[in-house]
Amino acid sequence: MAGKKEKNGLGARVWAALLSFGLIGQIAWVVENMYFNVFLYNTITGDTGMIAAMVAASAVVAAVTTLAVGALSDKLGVRKPIIVTGYLLWGLSVMAFALVRVSGLERLLGPAKAVQTAAVLVIVLDCVMTFFGSSANDAAFNAWVTDVTDDGNRGRVESVLAAMPLVAMLVVFGALDGLTARGHWGLFFLIVGGLTILGGGLGRVLIQEPASLRRAEGNYLGNILYGLRPGVVWANPSLYLALLALAVYAASQQVYMPYLIIYIQRFLGVDSYAVILGVVLTAASVASVAFGRVIDRHGKLHVAVPAAVTAFAGLIAMFFVRGMIPVILAGILMLGASMVLSACLQGLIRDYTPADKAGQFQGIRILFQVLLPMVTGPYIGAAVIRHGGETYQELGVVKEVPTPEIFIAAALVLLLYTFMMERRQSQQQIDDLKQSASAYQTLQGLMSSNDQLKTQVSELEAQLQELQGQLAAAKEEQERLQAQIQNEQKATAAMHWFWQINEAYVRGKTKLCRELITALEEAQLQDFLPKENITGTDRFSPYDRYMEIRGKVIK
Repeated sequence: MAGKKEKNGLGARVWAALLSFGLIGQIAWVVENMYFNVFLYNTITGDTGMIAAMVAASAVVAAVTTLAVGALSDKLGVRKPIIVTGYLLWGLSVMAFALVRVSGLERLLGPAKAVQTAAVLVIVLDCVMTFFGSSANDAAFNAWVTDVTDDGNRGRVESVLAAMPLVAMLVVFGALDGLTARGHWGLFFLIVGGLTILGGGLGRVLIQEPASLRRAEGNYLGNILYGLRPGVVWANPSLYLALLALAVYAASQQVYMPYLIIYIQRFLGVDSYAVILGVVLTAASVASVAFGRVIDRHGKLHVAVPAAVTAFAGLIAMFFVRGMIPVILAGILMLGASMVLSACLQGLIRDYTPADKAGQFQGIRILFQVLLPMVTGPYIGAAVIRHGGETYQELGVVKEVPTPEIFIAAALVLLLYTFMMERRQSQQQIDDLKQSASAYQTLQGLMSSNDQLKTQVSELEAQLQELQGQLAAAKEEQERLQAQIQNEQKATAAMHWFWQINEAYVRGKTKLCRELITALEEAQLQDFLPKENITGTDRFSPYDRYMEIRGKVIK
């Protein structure tokens, strides 16, 4: 853990830089994380696999870039030039999306190849944009934040920065979402790109190099790989446990976040999703900022656990709610608690980052916060969506519709966070044990200490066995829930077929009825029809009624 600094006020200039760069950078990331997905889905292809591929590719670029540029920032002993130049190029790369047109490519390549080429072009541009954004924001700006803050004010700073993605969403939804709804994507990207370029201009005025910043020793390649060395990992167990907990939390977010707008539009049928997100994001932002002083006063670890439990409850609630008001309430619970949890974890990571290694560890942070979550979470979400089987057609293109099961999947991933926190407490006990062992070597003749150490080791082994049992139980519960969800989905699909078959039979459409029965049986769903009466009357069960109809129309 880095040595504790003297608690000082940050000053108006530092706060102005934190707020402006935090907001502008997050506006660009909101567009990358949420609107590129919608842009690709609505204007090019409805394949959610392409969305998952784009998210994963940009995550790889973000991790590699932050590793390289973070180490370069430490090696050169500078932050400001990378921030300013990066924001300028970042804005230009966002503007480049305004040039992507399927119609223009159709004239050159034909309709089929035009769609594929446009999708690949969007993914490539996303990677370019991510390179500049990760250089300026993830590597240099985040290292600068670590440089200018201390463990006495990081709870407040991280709470404000954790709220910035939500505030950025509010700005984008409130001021710019109408452009995307009307199909004016080109103007949308030009405005966002111009705002990001403005951030580069503000950096020349607001950013000052920290007086304590020094050039890092060692060769550049060694600095890039510094945080990946096994010796560094073993020397900083608290840091890497906090990073692992952050990866689990971020992965749970990525299960549903890339598909959230599409879910609201297509599954819930709410076109004015900006209203829902606006209210949710406002309340969640207020909660995140309000908890900043609570985190500083009570400690990050003490606040993180109840925040995780609340976020889990919010995800479960999102699975059940449908109306606008219930969705808003569940969303506030889910995102508000998530932002508080994020602030706790980010603050812990900054606290545990070794002194004068802030730039080198930004890449490691992105590895856990972006790369690992984004190459797992979106694919989990896409698999759940594909398994749900909800689709619709638009201009002859079949598009997949996200279903509420993505929130259950996200909640199951978040369960692993509890295990990470248990490991964190066990690691603290191991650290205490090491200190006790060191003291024992210096105090001759205190044999009772040896007995005490043996007892502690036995307790730790028992706790380890208990944690392993909890993990096994969690895995079994996850498998049970997944099996239950699959059976419920099949039963729902079977009932959907049954009502169509029954209606066709009642209307005397024997041929259609026969075709529907054939399709149901090819899908092997007939055995999932309820075999008990579900209406509370003396009438047949759906299965009996189906067999009756089948016997009459299929000879």
